Amino acid sequence: MSKTIMNISALGALMNIVLNYILIKKLGYGIMGAAVATMITHIFMNCTALLLVYKKCGVQPFTFKYMRPMLGIFLTSLIIYGLSKGLPLHFWMIPLYLTVFTAGYII
Repeated sequence: MSKTIMNISALGALMNIVLNYILIKKLGYGIMGAAVATMITHIFMNCTALLLVYKKCGVQPFTFKYMRPMLGIFLTSLIIYGLSKGLPLHFWMIPLYLTVFTAGYII
């Protein structure tokens, strides 16, 4: 199993190098290209590891019990994003956003 994880990590590193070269050097996206390359690499590595665990053990984490808090976080984040776009951002508003996020997560 450790060798498989090492292979996934090595493939991810190679994939990240290639994507960084393409997105930064060839297409000229700069720092945004680096961020996108890293995001794609992490998604690939995590999905590959998830599929491997499911294949070997038959275990998968995406049950309704797990997804319900994730849905709450997503909806609360959308509300906070809407508030931050509608209201001017001031330093004193950060505790307000944190309070709204915490209340939404608890609900």
